[in-house]
Amino acid sequence: GDLPGALAEYEKLIAADATDPYTYVLLADLLYKMGEHPKAGERYLIAASCYEQAGLFKNAIAVGKKMLRLALSPGTVLERLATLHALDGLPTEASLYYTQYAEHLVRESKVKEAAGALRKAFECSPDNVKALERLAEVYSLIEDDAACARTLAEAAACYARTGQLGEA
Repeated sequence: GDLPGALAEYEKLIAADATDPYTYVLLADLLYKMGEHPKAGERYLIAASCYEQAGLFKNAIAVGKKMLRLALSPGTVLERLATLHALDGLPTEASLYYTQYAEHLVRESKVKEAAGALRKAFECSPDNVKALERLAEVYSLIEDDAACARTLAEAAACYARTGQLGEA
């Protein structure tokens, strides 16, 4: 029941070993319970980075998904989840998270950044031609007609290569 005391003890553990991701998760959990959501988000992100550096991508992904459930830093987390899934050899999931990240950016009026995320979504999973179609829509939002046309032509070529002539 002594949350401030527990917080002090976890901080001591972090000071002694700043590479243990589990300690960061426990500290973040405690901070979240105490209502310190921004600080909790920072600690969860550090935990995910520690897991990533150790090559434990699935653990890092689990931390990111927990952050999404807790509504902590959704934009940052979506981008991290996309990267982590790509590193873990899961291109379809990486593409999905890049697409979700792009939609988050569009809602924040960061359209150029959204275009970059959608390009990454397609690069991760070239079968996801819908990402190119959405990328063309995003280009139309910033009135870049030439980029929109090039992207639609690229999508049409991808569909044609796979025999989906109706979509092309």
